[in-house]
Amino acid sequence: MEIVDASYLNDDEKILKEEAMIDIYLSIKKAKVEKKISYEETKFHEEVYSPISANSGIKVEMEKRGWTRSGKIPTPYVNVLTGEKIRSSVECDFLKHGIAVEVQFGKYAFEALDLDRFLELQKRRIAKALVMILPCHSFSKQLSTGPGYYERAVERYKLRKIKHPAVFIGVSHGNSK
Repeated sequence: MEIVDASYLNDDEKILKEEAMIDIYLSIKKAKVEKKISYEETKFHEEVYSPISANSGIKVEMEKRGWTRSGKIPTPYVNVLTGEKIRSSVECDFLKHGIAVEVQFGKYAFEALDLDRFLELQKRRIAKALVMILPCHSFSKQLSTGPGYYERAVERYKLRKIKHPAVFIGVSHGNSK
């Protein structure tokens, strides 16, 4: 795959260290994405890129570089109406040195969910910064689902006026065809 663009937001303290970003960039560059025949109504029998393949390709490469899945992190709440304790948890794709990484090639609603998860991790001082890897808009049109895309995610982050460090990385399939 290839990196089309990256937006660094609010990283004045340089939390997103060069070493971590090199790992992430190399993982994207080494990842492969496969094509498949779509059975979705809007792209029936069209050859499209597989979002599952794109997602897993990057995740496999991240794991090779020592990044581990976060697993479920307990995030208990108290019911404001009853005072009852509520068990809850949150997870992200990868968490290392306070950097939460989300690889998102799924439906666009998951883009917002991933951002909310990061904010929860940041609030609990588990993550200091977010890296979100998404397809760029032109690539998203070539995927079989209706995924979120890089350009929209960056705008949504800015609109929410979030002050935490983040890098949004827009990727494409990397094939010259």
